[in-house]
Amino acid sequence: MAREFNRMVGQLQETTVSKDALQASQIRLSETVVELRHEIAERERAEQERASLQAALRRSETMAAMGVLVSGVAHEVRNPLFGISSTLDAMDARLKKGGDHQRYMEVLHGEVNRLSKLMGDLLDYGRPTEPNFHPESIAGLIARAVGACLPLAERAGVTIENHAVLDCAVKTDRERLSQVFQNLLENAIHHAPAGSTVLIDNVLSSDVSEHGERWVECSIVDHGPGFQPEDFPRMFEPFFTRRPGGTGLGLGIVRRITEDHHGTVTVRNQTPPATGAIVTVRLPIHVEAQSEKAPLGV
Repeated sequence: MAREFNRMVGQLQETTVSKDALQASQIRLSETVVELRHEIAERERAEQERASLQAALRRSETMAAMGVLVSGVAHEVRNPLFGISSTLDAMDARLKKGGDHQRYMEVLHGEVNRLSKLMGDLLDYGRPTEPNFHPESIAGLIARAVGACLPLAERAGVTIENHAVLDCAVKTDRERLSQVFQNLLENAIHHAPAGSTVLIDNVLSSDVSEHGERWVECSIVDHGPGFQPEDFPRMFEPFFTRRPGGTGLGLGIVRRITEDHHGTVTVRNQTPPATGAIVTVRLPIHVEAQSEKAPLGV
């Protein structure tokens, strides 16, 4: 009986040792699985970033080549277009007002103005950004764009509400970035129904980069029909537009200038039952301004 008891004790000890070894092995296996999952996630993230950078590089190269092309075409077309416009003005001055020719002259003037607008947009699209940026007040830039769009809003029966009161500095070419907000406001006014309101606002983004960089987000909201879901992938393509008489270059110019300022622009629709579109421009706050206005981050 003593021998049998000792044998059972030995088996029990072996079983306990095996159980401890199994538990340790399971722990090591779990740690290995966690490490593998982390490594796989990191590799997937790195691959996505690489694909995104490659796509951005291809888009930049394409846009740069297209910019050179359209700028050259626009420059060549503007000279004869100016001659046509001057000739029409001279003919209009020499011919009697109210004659049968008047309706044709109005059509010709309208088409010349439309072509002039297109040539101006093409030149803006292909024009390189000036490299010497300076700190500018984002609230001041927005107020300037709002003032420029007030006559258009009045003609359309639309009210512009400027809630962009956050006054921080961004490093920018003032004329070019003002054009961004003016283009977006004009686009919103064109799509807003009469009697409605176009709202522009700016807020401090909650995101902070690994270098402590802060962002300001400027949003333009209208109450029009909004964007078609199938149009989102093509929203920033040159010459793509759903608006009659539009050139399809407005949003392309906006994205090009915004990216030149190291920012981003996104588009989305309002959440139902509200209707309308929301376009958000995200820009980095000037570094010195961030240190001077640290309380904004509180």
